[in-house]
Amino acid sequence: MKKGKNIDGNIKIFHKIPNFDADTNSIGINSLTDLQLEAYGYFDVVDNPITVYQRYGKLLPEHLVGNQYITPIEDFTAQEVIDYDLQQIVIAEQQLANDASAQIEMTFRQDGEQAYNRIKYRIKRANTDGTITKNQYKLVRKFLSPAIYPLNFGDWDIAQDNLNALQEPTNAKLLFILNNVKQIVNDYIIENNI
Repeated sequence: MKKGKNIDGNIKIFHKIPNFDADTNSIGINSLTDLQLEAYGYFDVVDNPITVYQRYGKLLPEHLVGNQYITPIEDFTAQEVIDYDLQQIVIAEQQLANDASAQIEMTFRQDGEQAYNRIKYRIKRANTDGTITKNQYKLVRKFLSPAIYPLNFGDWDIAQDNLNALQEPTNAKLLFILNNVKQIVNDYIIENNI
């Protein structure tokens, strides 16, 4: 058990009793019994259990009760409770981010964001190079963008359901674009066992 000793009004904590006591110029005190150590001013330090919203206070000479120093317990302030809780949330989020399943979900999300943007750029390029007209470009964006928007959150299966629920356009170019996007989503789902 750790010991405490009053040295000039401050309680010094000893996890291991020294061989030499400077106050008394005594050698070999580390082999003394607890009762003998008390004669040299070394007393057991008792740390009572604390809750998550408490901390141990500074041990002072007046905390000597009988032949034990009782470490004082301080309650957190309201702000310290809030800060502690926020810190625990951050720690939990970091642990979750390091979790394997969270890594997989993060990959799905990053890949989904990338796929969403690539699809948008391909459609824009089809308009720019004249493959589809400006009106067709607007129409494709109007019905396709909401369907694939869940990709931004890694929800490939929801995007697949949305695409499958769309009414197929009668225009061959627009149907080709829709089928191409469906293929991108379907291939990813199959590859990643979603």
